[in-house]
Amino acid sequence: MLWWRVITAVVLLCMPLVTIAQSRSFPTRAELDSLVNPALSEKAKGVFRAEEKNKNIGTIGAESCVEVSFTLRNATVEPITITEIRSSCSCLKVATRPETIEPNAAITIDAEFNPTGRNGKFSQNILVYTNLDAVRPTERLTVEGVVKNSDEWLHLPEYMGVLRLSRKEITLTSEGYERIAVANTSSQSVRLTAKSPVAGLEFSTEPEIIEAGAEGDIIIKYRGEARNLATLLIIEGIAGRPTDRMIKITIKR
Repeated sequence: MLWWRVITAVVLLCMPLVTIAQSRSFPTRAELDSLVNPALSEKAKGVFRAEEKNKNIGTIGAESCVEVSFTLRNATVEPITITEIRSSCSCLKVATRPETIEPNAAITIDAEFNPTGRNGKFSQNILVYTNLDAVRPTERLTVEGVVKNSDEWLHLPEYMGVLRLSRKEITLTSEGYERIAVANTSSQSVRLTAKSPVAGLEFSTEPEIIEAGAEGDIIIKYRGEARNLATLLIIEGIAGRPTDRMIKITIKR
């Protein structure tokens, strides 16, 4: 009965792993937000006086960085040590290093916002941690404004003649279809088509005709039997070399 003992031992060894896998769940939106934008410390509430906790830098271009600064004053009768100054985004770099602030003394927190690659409204935070709470931040400073990018189609990074696309490569799995966001940047409407050498691979757009300056979706469906396949679609309806009008498709099932 040695084989039975071996099987029993394997099952017992696997049980903790099964329990862990079953108890694991994906974080909720609220949990993710609490990591990026945590609640302030109750223990350290009111220890800093700030001339301004929210700075609106207005509307700026996407070509140049903007410097901002905040002043925090120690409103207590004891020294306060700033242990960490954390930004919510790599686009907002903090130049000030942590230090100890004596009673009634102040510290200036300098930062620089880089709008490169952004468009529209933004709001980013600087979190100040102190020795008064090892877990939650003591103060939150906010930088907000609007980035006006000269590139209207910044959210569609791929170029294809007069088209801008969200991507040029897709992978089709069990669902059998994928969407690619597309914009017609020309002054004329376009009707896009594509002929596939692969049976069951279909190309369409929504809407069928994409007006000048409008956005839509490219929809690629696969209803064939192949399970592992790589192919290319050449988009028709726009000018350009065939190599510039290709979408790479991988089918995995």
